[in-house]
Amino acid sequence: MSSTDNISHIDLLPPELIAETLLCCLRECPPETRLSPGNPPWTFGKISRRWRSIALNTPALWTDLPHLTTKTRNQSYRRLLGTALKLSKPLPISINLTASLSGPDPTPPDMPLLHDILPHLHRCWDLSLSINPFAVHELSNMSVPFDNLTNLSLHFFGRDGDWDGVTDHLRFAAPKLDSLTILSDVYLGGWVFIDIPSPFMFQWFNVPWAGLTTFVASYVSVDFACEVLKNAPSLRELSLEGLYHSGAELPSEPMSVTEYPLHTLFLLNSTSDASGDAMTRSFAAVTFLSSLKLPQLKHLRFDYTPRLDNDPVTDLIQRSDCILTAVHVHISHYWTIEEVKRFFEIIPHVQDLTIRPPQDYTDAQLVLRLEDEEDCDAPLLPELRNLTIVSSQITAQGIHELIDSRTRPSSFADSCSVQPLETVSVCIPRESVYCRVYEMLNNHLSNPQQGDDPIHDHLIMAAKSIELINNILTQMRDGAQMLNYSVLQNDLLPFIDSDTLTLVHPRHIMTSNIFENLQNTSSILSSPVFHGTDTPQILKPKVDHVLAEWAKALENYVPSQGWQHVTPEAVYSMRFETMCKRTTPAMEQVPMMSYALEKAMTRREKEAGRQRQQAQRPDIQRQGSTLYF
Repeated sequence: MSSTDNISHIDLLPPELIAETLLCCLRECPPETRLSPGNPPWTFGKISRRWRSIALNTPALWTDLPHLTTKTRNQSYRRLLGTALKLSKPLPISINLTASLSGPDPTPPDMPLLHDILPHLHRCWDLSLSINPFAVHELSNMSVPFDNLTNLSLHFFGRDGDWDGVTDHLRFAAPKLDSLTILSDVYLGGWVFIDIPSPFMFQWFNVPWAGLTTFVASYVSVDFACEVLKNAPSLRELSLEGLYHSGAELPSEPMSVTEYPLHTLFLLNSTSDASGDAMTRSFAAVTFLSSLKLPQLKHLRFDYTPRLDNDPVTDLIQRSDCILTAVHVHISHYWTIEEVKRFFEIIPHVQDLTIRPPQDYTDAQLVLRLEDEEDCDAPLLPELRNLTIVSSQITAQGIHELIDSRTRPSSFADSCSVQPLETVSVCIPRESVYCRVYEMLNNHLSNPQQGDDPIHDHLIMAAKSIELINNILTQMRDGAQMLNYSVLQNDLLPFIDSDTLTLVHPRHIMTSNIFENLQNTSSILSSPVFHGTDTPQILKPKVDHVLAEWAKALENYVPSQGWQHVTPEAVYSMRFETMCKRTTPAMEQVPMMSYALEKAMTRREKEAGRQRQQAQRPDIQRQGSTLYF
């Protein structure tokens, strides 16, 4: 036996392909194991000398680091960290670091690991830094050029009183900084409020504000938020949680930000009962919103329930004359159903809507029907695609009426260019109500079942026919000389009959496109070219054309998986995907959240979920999760 026979087949692959294989394996490992010698990527070098060489010369294997803490003194751990940092050169790295000291004047400073990573911070593109008050002085003395830093996240923790004597400024020389996050964490039952009077509070963060496009913060004052808007002319995304009012007077006239490209604004209510007086924070959020004019706004989330007769969200939209495509609002209990309708009329281009109606709203008031006989030219929310309702009052029957009202094919919908719903999510804070509604929805009579839904059965037959055509193509490729294509007519035409295809179930939408493609296929199959026999070389392109038509016919049909549990953490939630699949580009797509904003929102949802973890039902908790907006 030659030596080549002893070589594993994978070792015959080029090193680039082996490196990609190792990267795929590493993605399956949790980040917290990356500095453990018994886990990848360290174990890759124990397989063979060639694999060891490939692993040591693949920097991408060493860029993902676990959460680090400056108090780590384990020498072996620090050596592994130093090795990983060296092997990751010259690629950019992401660092999640907790910097804390035990007291105001530790001797010596208890942060050995910080000095291990200082020589590599110039390569850091994403830095998450958790700080207690005693570590600020040590961090303020760092002279590190963050040449590649684009995302900076600062998390403050500690007792309120410990922050009173902090006078050192945080400085980050980061010319490429694109997004900044400032958050506070719970500690010993209290909240940290960086409550230094403006403008010193704003100046405390020495960062290049002018280049920021995303700013996320929790528990900052209205004055601080206004300073950010004034000093960040490139800002596009702004998210503020637990906004509070420091007492300083705001301008009497709305502050114009017409020249700013701000297209996303989130004003989030606090998820904790320890965050202060709810009415005071609601007033601060309304005050801030009333001071803005945002003509380029596309994406708005306002988690506060207005306690006044006038609605600040409506005022902002009308004052700014903006075109919103995604809205998340709480409907005031002062509003009648007619006022809700008027609100929807001023946001006609919304594609994604999340509403939290008052507790006394009925099912009938939640149903957003298309039919409006008084004004066919202006239907409610004609471009709506994704709807989320947060309510404990809605019933299974009400949900089905809502879905049917937005998915029923009709001449009205076609004439008004109304888009059908793609997804419906129902979030129910009360577990008992959630379980009852979920069970009723899954057992609802209108859920399509095989045998009682003509369109469903026809499309199943279509799938079987595609399999038949593929078998015929296989015969052609295997050298069959003569084929009788009348079998296509016998098997396909019975369920392409135009009279049968007019049976439209209310739950099946976008069927007109399916029918059109099926009819095209029917006409092709009825063509004389498919009658009799012919040579495979001539018939093959014709059959390929038929297959392409069938692919078009079926790509718009997405069988419903029924109602699925999803867990946006703070509430019990279910999601339903309709039969619709987007076939034409929307007039304007909803702008996606940036990496920094999505990361902050995910962190917020996880924290809210931990508060309810003990109340979660085991069978619900095991289901997959998704982030809803």
